Amino acid sequence: MHITMFRVFQTMAMFFLMVPIGNAQDAVDVLDGNWYSTQWKYGYVLKNGIGTATSTNSPNFKVGQNIIQLTATSPTTFAGRQVYTDGKFYNVQATLQADGRLYFEGEKNVKWVMERVGSGLPTPANFIDTRFTLVNRGTEPIFKVFISPLQSTGWGQDILGEEVLMQGYEQVFNPGSARGCSFDLRVEYQSRLVEEKRNLNLCQLDRVDFDGRSATVPTAQANPRPAPSAPPAAAPRPAASYDGTSPLRCGGNVNCRIQSEVVQKMQMRWGAFSRSTHYGSACLKAIQTVRTMHPAAYGNGDPGFVQPQMDVCNLR
Repeated sequence: MHITMFRVFQTMAMFFLMVPIGNAQDAVDVLDGNWYSTQWKYGYVLKNGIGTATSTNSPNFKVGQNIIQLTATSPTTFAGRQVYTDGKFYNVQATLQADGRLYFEGEKNVKWVMERVGSGLPTPANFIDTRFTLVNRGTEPIFKVFISPLQSTGWGQDILGEEVLMQGYEQVFNPGSARGCSFDLRVEYQSRLVEEKRNLNLCQLDRVDFDGRSATVPTAQANPRPAPSAPPAAAPRPAASYDGTSPLRCGGNVNCRIQSEVVQKMQMRWGAFSRSTHYGSACLKAIQTVRTMHPAAYGNGDPGFVQPQMDVCNLR
């Protein structure tokens, strides 16, 4: 009798332990599908709480890699871990809002939003996806990127801003769905040579490669479009007093509090010195590590982190 009752209670206990697990699995399944961040330009497909990257904004994780793990803490809240741009997992929490978006808060005080894409949700009949990956297959860094609708009369703003797209690296851009599918692209290299690709259907292209083979000196005839009425301000570049030949030092020739200045001067150091040493590829990796850090994670540029990255480019 005692053994029988013990088994009954044991079975009931197992049942009550198992129910929440099942409910949690059902809750996390509502996230199954494709998700994308227009803010940080990366995406993944979720299945049973595991997210596999479908696009990347960092050399530290690749398409096809599992970058997020979530479990349900309620029907609309979730907790788990996600890979940041430095390639490391960090704790995150997410809330599924009534508008269908997934709002994240993670370590390092980072917040972002993911939106469903693809067949996973009912989209308007006129929905178009113009996201693409621009790949630098040339021999020098790209300093500027312009994306212009086919019907536009000017190139518009440099959308790369203060960043630099190093050779061998790629970055995702999203022109949006409001201006159709057809665009012209233009990049400007470190040498100020420009390369253009015209009349591209970005609704059908996932990747666009620039290799510098058709790069030319910019002239008035090189771009038949009229110049914009108000030319965009040039992105800040390293001070002319630094030519890349001297070692990089926080508080000396580099203001390490400014992330863009660190990236730009590391790039100059690579071009003038590191590329000819055994540490050229390591310097490129260090540059990309600093460049892809979220500003909240970079903060005020702790010399304890920044200086070792720059020292890679100082090695002989």
